[in-house]
Amino acid sequence: MLALDIETTPDRRQPSGQRMTCASLVDVETGRLRQFQECTVMDLIACLLTERIVGFNIISFDLRILNDYLQHGSPGAAGRPGPTRPLHLPDLTALPHALDLYRDLWQRTGRNDISLDELSTGTLGQARPSHGGDLYSLGQTRRLLANSANGTRELAAIYRFGLRNQFVRWVDDQTGLPHEIPVHWT
Repeated sequence: MLALDIETTPDRRQPSGQRMTCASLVDVETGRLRQFQECTVMDLIACLLTERIVGFNIISFDLRILNDYLQHGSPGAAGRPGPTRPLHLPDLTALPHALDLYRDLWQRTGRNDISLDELSTGTLGQARPSHGGDLYSLGQTRRLLANSANGTRELAAIYRFGLRNQFVRWVDDQTGLPHEIPVHWT
């Protein structure tokens, strides 16, 4: 199982309105980290087609953005036009081996407002590492890659906790109260 998280920047030329700046994959069992930038997006997608993956809101966000590269080609480096011929590969948002923690918890609780920050605080007892924000536009690629790696390691830790303990917790930001959610992840 691989944990996935991607960082993006706005791009109106893409159907999703976003472009991947970097991505991280963490092997949940070994902790091995692999990172990708836009120039290696097809290598990332090849991993996703063959491995089981877990992430937070990956169906509606991460995989939808990566789907743009399969269906519409890449905008290329520095926004220059990339390949014009789509590769016509499968729809990544329909991968049967993708576990979206956001959707799973929504189905279990009926709540669609549990954030990754709340889940991390409740399950791991720590606040989520800083977000990527404007690091890409500021040219701080190293920090962006570090944030991506930290966020993906956090996802892997939450998944491992749920797998081992058969529950995760979230702390409601408004009330400060912890809530336990039974999970049966494999």
